Amino acid sequence: MEAMMHKYFKTQQGVILIWQLTESKEELFQQLDGQTIDLLEYEKLKNERRQVEYLGTRIALKNLLNKKIDFFHTSEGKPYLEDESYQISISHSQQWIAVIAHPNLTVGIDIECFQPKILKLYERFLNEEELRCFGDEKNIRKLTLIWSAKEVIYKIIGSEAVNFSHQIQVLPFKLKKSGELRTLHIPSEQIFRLHYNQTNDYVLVYGAVGKTHKEKIEK
Repeated sequence: MEAMMHKYFKTQQGVILIWQLTESKEELFQQLDGQTIDLLEYEKLKNERRQVEYLGTRIALKNLLNKKIDFFHTSEGKPYLEDESYQISISHSQQWIAVIAHPNLTVGIDIECFQPKILKLYERFLNEEELRCFGDEKNIRKLTLIWSAKEVIYKIIGSEAVNFSHQIQVLPFKLKKSGELRTLHIPSEQIFRLHYNQTNDYVLVYGAVGKTHKEKIEK
């Protein structure tokens, strides 16, 4: 059986695991190694890719936390552990899975593969100021990073950040291989500092905040 391929690292925002999911369903079942799954829930997934993601996510979290886990989703789709020992966030893109966990802070993570189709979509998730700042470049990597950052803010905040063009704004930045983004939640005027890494295949964005987040935009 092919070994699980992943990157694992620790930051102040939590522990993170990235996995390039190349295993078959049969190989993934072997990797469960005592990790229980809800077979009824699994069998409802008729798409094989969704089944592979289902298994891979649970194996990734088990490996990340070094223990068997049970997790569920809130009505908004936010994942949470049954024992509440960690705050978690999960992301998929093509063959990639990314998971993050922190014992105390609310976390968000997003992994996105670079795809030209974003050039047809970016006007839907950028506001007017962002269009002036980023739209003319038509840079696939930068636009994908902006989308990913907004996904992370939504995962952290929830329904108060569901409208990407009206409620979230990525402040100007210079694109690097890795770095920090300042992202404004417009209704609350709070700035969230997110971190990113990019490879030839994908961009990864992640962040973590406490229960009280008070960094405000400078006026």
